[in-house]
Amino acid sequence: MSAISSATRSRPPGRWVRWLVTWPNRLVAYWQRKEAIKTLQELSDHQLRDIGIQRDQIEAAVDGVADPDIVRLWGGAATCGKRRPLS
Repeated sequence: MSAISSATRSRPPGRWVRWLVTWPNRLVAYWQRKEAIKTLQELSDHQLRDIGIQRDQIEAAVDGVADPDIVRLWGGAATCGKRRPLS
């Protein structure tokens, strides 16, 4: 019986162990997302327009969903944050 119990102890961690390890990070990410949405919702329409989003785009902006027109104007995602001139 000791051979069986030692074999079960040497198994790699299961799903529940991975869940226990990752849930704090997921919880923090959830709180940060909610705080970012709240902060943007407190801005005026003029302030939102200044940063390039509309009120109905707040959640998408926080989630990182890119507007295809913005990606096209900035030269695509492959620029790594560097702006390329429009051709």
